[in-house]
Amino acid sequence: MKANEIKILFIKWLLENSPNSIIGNEVLFSNNLCRTDILEIIKNKTIAYEIKSDSDNLDCIEEQLKNYIETFDYTYLVFTEKYSLDKLKSLNECVGLYLINKFGNIELIRKAKLSKYIIKKNLLYFLHKKELIDLLNKKRLSTKSVFELRSLCEKIAFEKVKQKSIETLSCRYYKLLNLFLHDTAGKNITVDDLTSLTGNLCSDELR
Repeated sequence: MKANEIKILFIKWLLENSPNSIIGNEVLFSNNLCRTDILEIIKNKTIAYEIKSDSDNLDCIEEQLKNYIETFDYTYLVFTEKYSLDKLKSLNECVGLYLINKFGNIELIRKAKLSKYIIKKNLLYFLHKKELIDLLNKKRLSTKSVFELRSLCEKIAFEKVKQKSIETLSCRYYKLLNLFLHDTAGKNITVDDLTSLTGNLCSDELR
């Protein structure tokens, strides 16, 4: 089973089982060096899903999941029958596991645990320049670079930064999700439709 096939099945499943969720596709994080296949935001919590298809491998999985755990409230690995359950169950216990079989059935193998290792800097990477200035709530900051603004924001309390990052992601992907649902009704989803859920996080606005 290919990654996009799994992604479409899993997004449909999320929309059916968590209709109040906000969902994003290919969301960049950790200074734009990583991307989560699917991001779900529900009840003020972020849930990231990393997909491992039949054509993938687990060569760098531990380092990959470490970045997830340092960024999102909950992390799940979504995998096919190709992978050994014993190997996957030995991964960090924070990581939840979903098995998707060749018939497209989804089974929860292990629930994710709330991460206690989130790094403030990773959350700040979700914020554009305007949002960083809003967070600092000071005048005469527009001439400063995003790098300088992030450095200033490092002094702000973790909970305040976390709340701002969730508000920002929710607003960004709520708009995209509405567009996506308008086009697909959450059912007739194609690979091309997935771009509707992908935020343009590589714009100059981030620099």
